[in-house]
Amino acid sequence: MIIGKLGTGKTLLLTYLNEIMQTKSSHVYTNYPINDKNTKIITFKHFDFNDKTKLIPPNNSFIGFDESFLYMDGTDPKTTKLIHNGKIPYILLARHFNNNLCITAQRPNMVWNNIRELATCTIIPLSLKKPPNGKTLIPKFFIMELGVFQDMDMYEIWKNKSMERVSDGKKSKRKSDMGLGVKFFK
Repeated sequence: MIIGKLGTGKTLLLTYLNEIMQTKSSHVYTNYPINDKNTKIITFKHFDFNDKTKLIPPNNSFIGFDESFLYMDGTDPKTTKLIHNGKIPYILLARHFNNNLCITAQRPNMVWNNIRELATCTIIPLSLKKPPNGKTLIPKFFIMELGVFQDMDMYEIWKNKSMERVSDGKKSKRKSDMGLGVKFFK
């Protein structure tokens, strides 16, 4: 699960993970177009066990699903269960098919509660910078700092401690802390 504000690099990171996963699986999907012949487009309807007209992704697939809130409203679980009752089992059981499902959202509460609880980790893009080359409009690479948390509780603890430090006039700590279940990467 990748959580971050608008413009923090969620889709860029998801696209990068897509490229990496192509070395591990021949079944790579996203819900947005990528100029890549090995990536197939998938819709939310492909997750529906009740809809026999769409094939669900095969075992050992990587599925990158950007802006999940547009499809499944995490803030309204009762309606979500009614509307998406055929899709929820696939999403919750994807790991049993050896499928890696990576979703993005702008805020944690936008992701349906049951998905948040089952997430293997939460990735938070903390900063995204263009390299200082100055010659091209479209850089060939970006510098991204990520926080990888074991779960949302660990992220909330880190965020609250960081907010306390900032309110005391100190810098936010971005050091890995296995006791807190957090790793930072650049």
